[in-house]
Amino acid sequence: MKKFVTFRAIACLVILASSPIFIVLGQKKKAVDPVEQMKTKVLSLVQSKEKNVQEMVDMVFSFGE
Repeated sequence: MKKFVTFRAIACLVILASSPIFIVLGQKKKAVDPVEQMKTKVLSLVQSKEKNVQEMVDMVFSFGE
């Protein structure tokens, strides 16, 4: 009887220890949202123009002086 209780306790520990693995494996991969892709692309385009915009602003304000 004591061996059965010990075996049952070990079996429960194994199941509890392995449950996070099954949860992670069971989750589906998220598909990349097209809106998020567009936001990323637009953000990179805007950031690439940052230096040019700053130079234009500086030129306009220096012209006014």
